Amino acid sequence: MTTSERVCRRCRYFVDDPHAVEQAFVGLTILSSAWGDTRGNQGLCIVHQQFLTPKLTCNHFTIRR
Repeated sequence: MTTSERVCRRCRYFVDDPHAVEQAFVGLTILSSAWGDTRGNQGLCIVHQQFLTPKLTCNHFTIRR
């Protein structure tokens, strides 16, 4: 796998499910929702406990199966 393929979007630790994002950010539905365009394609990294873009990568990358 090339370095350019080792991105968060393909990592098992990247969670981009809108329901999971709403559970992680209590009160998010008051402002809008994780199902809308505001979130885009961003998600949660469960290793780093961060909300981030799927284009990043790190040393914890593990392919999503």
